[in-house]
Amino acid sequence: MKKTLLLLATLLSWMSVRATNLTLDSVMRLGLPVVVIQTQNNVMPTVDAVHPPAGCIGNSITNATKVPGRFWFSQVQEIRFTTVAIMSPRQSE
Repeated sequence: MKKTLLLLATLLSWMSVRATNLTLDSVMRLGLPVVVIQTQNNVMPTVDAVHPPAGCIGNSITNATKVPGRFWFSQVQEIRFTTVAIMSPRQSE
């Protein structure tokens, strides 16, 4: 029993290490849908999360910053949807 648990723990550890080494290309080869978000200078937008009072449902965001960028959705190495180009915040409004 201990040997089986040790083997299982070793296997799970190995699998978690392998999972962290995934690349975009390896995920796309698996045929999984992928959404890629690319921003200028790799700047990530920021937001503040807003949570409802106790007993209520739903979440939202506020104070969102706009960052120029684009995104695309692909599956099986075929782009299904993409934005046209990197746009400045003023162009997107």
